[in-house]
Amino acid sequence: MQKISFIIFLFAALCLTGCNFNESNSDSKDIEKFLLMQNNSLRITDLSISQSTILTYNEFDAVIEIPRLKISWKVSGTYDYMLVEELNSDKSFSVASNYLGTYLTSEFSKALKLRFTPCRQDSSGESYTIDYTPEKYKSLDIEGSTLPDETLNVDCSMLEGEYKVYELNKAVLNLTNAKNTTVYVTRFNPDGKNHSSTRNALKSTDRIQFSSRTIAESPENYISAVEKSENSYELFSIETLEGTETIKRIHPQIYIDNSSVSYPEEKSRAAASYPLTFEIGDSKTVYAAQENGDINTTVKGTTATLQYKGNKCYVWVVDGYFIDGKPGNAKINRALCEKFGETLDEVLELERNIFGMESEMLIEKGQEIPMETNCETGTIVNILMYDIMGDYVEGKTSGTYGFFTNGDYFIKGTVYNNTSFSNGGKYLHIDTGFASDEETRPIIFGTIVHEFQHMIHNGQKKKSENQSESVFFDEMCSSLAEDLFQTKLNLDDDMYCGKYRFTSLQYSWRILPLFVWDYAENLASSYSNAYGLGIYVAKKYGGADFIYDFMHNDAAGLESFLETIKLHDPTATKESLLRDFCTELCTGKTFNTTVVSENHIMNGYDYPLTSFDFKNFQPSSANAKGPLYTSLTGEINEYLPDQIDISMVQKIKSDSETIRFYGKSEDQIKEYIVIVKE
Repeated sequence: MQKISFIIFLFAALCLTGCNFNESNSDSKDIEKFLLMQNNSLRITDLSISQSTILTYNEFDAVIEIPRLKISWKVSGTYDYMLVEELNSDKSFSVASNYLGTYLTSEFSKALKLRFTPCRQDSSGESYTIDYTPEKYKSLDIEGSTLPDETLNVDCSMLEGEYKVYELNKAVLNLTNAKNTTVYVTRFNPDGKNHSSTRNALKSTDRIQFSSRTIAESPENYISAVEKSENSYELFSIETLEGTETIKRIHPQIYIDNSSVSYPEEKSRAAASYPLTFEIGDSKTVYAAQENGDINTTVKGTTATLQYKGNKCYVWVVDGYFIDGKPGNAKINRALCEKFGETLDEVLELERNIFGMESEMLIEKGQEIPMETNCETGTIVNILMYDIMGDYVEGKTSGTYGFFTNGDYFIKGTVYNNTSFSNGGKYLHIDTGFASDEETRPIIFGTIVHEFQHMIHNGQKKKSENQSESVFFDEMCSSLAEDLFQTKLNLDDDMYCGKYRFTSLQYSWRILPLFVWDYAENLASSYSNAYGLGIYVAKKYGGADFIYDFMHNDAAGLESFLETIKLHDPTATKESLLRDFCTELCTGKTFNTTVVSENHIMNGYDYPLTSFDFKNFQPSSANAKGPLYTSLTGEINEYLPDQIDISMVQKIKSDSETIRFYGKSEDQIKEYIVIVKE
């Protein structure tokens, strides 16, 4: 019945339109085309218009600011292009259907009457006409910028390494005695919201103008900015960084709360009196993350043998990863176990002296119980060694060198995340693959110090609800611990300690906002941002003494960090912290100092944080030296909260120079000029 009705409808429609399809000239494609035109009408369902401004040129090649309209729409049905007609000026143009809208730029000498018509190749839809009166009719009579047309005069008479900082709030920068200075512009977003930048109006070399043509060569180290991608923090393309890092090492911490645990029955616990007595060669059951390349899954019922027994720590090696002969293929011998154990025995109290004391309480059914009488090894710190995640490959240099999880702080046998079991004590997990290889072995000593700080942090600083922030400062402290003990551990190569993070700090600040921890895609940048900010602030305010004050502050995360800074600078805010860190990334002055403790020296050790030449640092495999700055002319469409950026404007060779700036970001985005004598 429905088929008959459709045939009748089609016949009637053909008659009404005057079409004559008979057996001699009918074509099925014509019928399909006719039905398509009749049943897919094009209508504009939503149209919006907003106005902004753009910097451009007038007929005299002067920079001017004019209004710009952004128009967007939605269309019901599919269409090939949108016909846009400016009816009061007889102008028209088409926009492809895959565009969501268009921009109109005009001097707008009169009100606009615009008509929009969605079109297909064979038909046009219903048009939509809109009358719009611009807020500003003619070209804005400001030759130059949205900045006040005023001049900032700066005398650059400084010694090498000295610098001056000014807020970017005037259009003209006039420099005297400027030879061998470098001008930077720093930008950061201290607000908790996303903000756009209007620095995307002019072509590359037109954002700034110089009075002199004798400026130094173009900046060596800068990269162009690109638009933020939809689901990533990746704000910039890093095209010059192939092979920057020869070794990528990861030290994850796995944080577990009470909501994801299942406790063992009490009868399953040993009836013996804890702690038990162990001797070298004794074995016990442990839980190790060595299955399926997954750090979050432990093997149930693995056996480990005690290979080092010290006064404060034990070293256990999971069966299958110990060898009597020469280390290799993820197997280590007794001599290495003794070196690793002696290292922790030697630095354990020194590390506690600065960072504080790790927890000595286990958790059972949500309640804390003494570790001394409820743990096989009492309050001893255990180093558990095996091929983490079972991913050993000969010659491998990048991967997980070690980790700490507070999951081991639950009663032994407790299940967490449905995949892992607690060892019920103080455990540091260390990888035998990297420990067995001579090239990566030195890093293991710093890894032990790094992971022990995580254990201490777990006791000293309770995790806040914002896990990303907590991880940022926890990892900051562990990276600083590597630097504090670089001298003690005789790690002469800076690549074996926290300074390794400078390999990513060349560019990491523009990939990821500060205070954010991204395990998924930007882990190297997360480590580097945390380390870079931490080593700068620690050196500026007393080295190990600052770290001590931070770790013994009752607050957590950024709040605790700022409170500790205020002990030295009562006026400090997050905004001033971001501003000063941006300045440090321009100068590298604080990085290149050595700071020792004055108030917490222990056994003659003063915890030196040694100098590092950030401005001239070049990893052996990298083709860029020092930090990689963006060009001031690059487009940046959005700043995330706590996002920072540094642009190198130019190196100056002349004694005097005048620089004119065009355009300014939103008021929430802070911008500063940094002038450095180099």
